[in-house]
Amino acid sequence: MEIDDFDYDLPANLIAQQPPKVRGDSKLLIVNPNKSSKIDSHCKNFYDYLSPKDLLVFNDTKVIKARLFGEKVTGGKVELLIENIIDPNHALTMIKTSKKIPSLVLALPIVPQAISFPFLVKSLEFLKFNFLYNLEA
Repeated sequence: MEIDDFDYDLPANLIAQQPPKVRGDSKLLIVNPNKSSKIDSHCKNFYDYLSPKDLLVFNDTKVIKARLFGEKVTGGKVELLIENIIDPNHALTMIKTSKKIPSLVLALPIVPQAISFPFLVKSLEFLKFNFLYNLEA
């Protein structure tokens, strides 16, 4: 199996931009590979398609705003991707800049003043940052 096996064309106009007013009215596509059939249905009907031995797995993960864009004090663009929040002020983060840097001072749109982000630990591709504001707020 290759990652390209999962490529398909999905026109932008077919992607919902907002959830439906009634939660169960979300669309559901039922695919039966044994019969090569597809059925358009709704999420509120998904129980109709379960068999007694089916296993349901619930995903209760939370989505965080993990991508931060900012500028170095020199004006260069910086992108941070928070991989894991360790506690309210520390996170493992990937960083993308035009040049390698030993430490970083950033101006982020969510914080009115420039903030210094010392690298606490460099581990493989992740950097541990000390954020001066609560990441979980």
